[in-house]
Amino acid sequence: MTPGRWGVFVLVVCLAVCSFLLQFRHTIYSWNLVHARQAENTASTRERGTPRGHVKSRVNSTDPRHAEKQVVGNVKNITMNDPTQLTTATAPRCSAQKSFVFIKVHKAGSHNTACILQRFVWTNNLTIVLPLSPDTSVLRSPDLAYAKPPFYPPYDVMLHHLRYNRPQMSYIMKKNSSFVAILRYPLSHLKSAINYFHLDKRLGLRKENPVKDYLSDPKYFLGSMAYKTRNWQAFMMGVPPWYAGNEKMAQARIQGLGNEFAHVMILEHYDESLLLLKRKLCWELRDILYDKQVRNYRSYSYKNEEIPQNLQENHHRSSNLDYMLYDYFNRTLWREIAERGDDFQNELELFRRVNFEVNIYCNRSVNESDYFVQATTWNEEFTVDETLCSELKRTRVDWDRSFFKRQGKVPQKWTRGTNVSFIKDFVKRAAQRRRRPQMGQAKVLKV
Repeated sequence: MTPGRWGVFVLVVCLAVCSFLLQFRHTIYSWNLVHARQAENTASTRERGTPRGHVKSRVNSTDPRHAEKQVVGNVKNITMNDPTQLTTATAPRCSAQKSFVFIKVHKAGSHNTACILQRFVWTNNLTIVLPLSPDTSVLRSPDLAYAKPPFYPPYDVMLHHLRYNRPQMSYIMKKNSSFVAILRYPLSHLKSAINYFHLDKRLGLRKENPVKDYLSDPKYFLGSMAYKTRNWQAFMMGVPPWYAGNEKMAQARIQGLGNEFAHVMILEHYDESLLLLKRKLCWELRDILYDKQVRNYRSYSYKNEEIPQNLQENHHRSSNLDYMLYDYFNRTLWREIAERGDDFQNELELFRRVNFEVNIYCNRSVNESDYFVQATTWNEEFTVDETLCSELKRTRVDWDRSFFKRQGKVPQKWTRGTNVSFIKDFVKRAAQRRRRPQMGQAKVLKV
């Protein structure tokens, strides 16, 4: 081996050793961090008898200063100034499920939901699987490769963009982790995806209404970006794309997902889905409060435009897996709501009222006192303060930056890169759709 090659070999070995030492340091730090937080949670629970959060149990609920701030009600006729009509929880409380995986389906309201879940993770001092950098919300193979045991302890939560793969996810998660997801009506999902990812430009669609242009012939559009418009939600949920041609296999796989997932939310019925999530995971009412200001909200001309029936049928045929998946879990949602009867509807009314009042309180410029929420049949008493208000307004990036600091992970540079295949597809499609008649060769007349 020549001296130059020896030098390169020694340099590579030194870099590998340095990388191993850095990972080993981070591993030891993570282990100590987890054990310290477990000890802290145990000690705090023994001292206070309540979980960490924004609960202030010493507030006097009968004090007239708090009478107008109370939000109560499992019966419509309950008055806020009469605390004797409140019913406190008498049934034994179950233990909250604090280990879960959230399948963050693109353009399905997953950003808002992720912020709710991140706040729960932060409040309960849980460990979370993080991407390469806070600037990206996508987990990639390298992000899961470094996190495997025994070098790292099992994680509590995983909630960034990643396709559902239960064996791969369960390997780095704690045992008995619950799996949760969210879905959106496929046609609405298609509109949002075309707008957000600028697929009108990438696929050469007409600007007037790219959705109608796409649905006029969905099979025409193929390439590196077209997968975002065809059965994308089913793909993120782990359904193989080739199941689109076999309805029997697709139905069997979707029913299997119904057994594997603890809960699948539906964006069009967001409050109902959140309340069911609270009940299934045994969380508190304060855990599912959310900011009404929608994250990643986009307004575009064709958002609410009616699509002709024949084009909707084209979408049903091209994205049949998404429709089968959505219909199955939408029926499951309403079946579970019906099984819970009027008690669920009463709690839903309470949740919407409390969340509305909390949003009003948190959007005020000045608040002289905290907002007190009394205990009812479905929730313990808690107080909304400025800390909780600021947490409700945090974005996914804000939460990730805090998690990077708390877990001691060093952000790595993430580059989006250039998609060469996208450029080739765009040029090819644009040329085909705007092709002009070819002119023959000009005849040169000799004089």
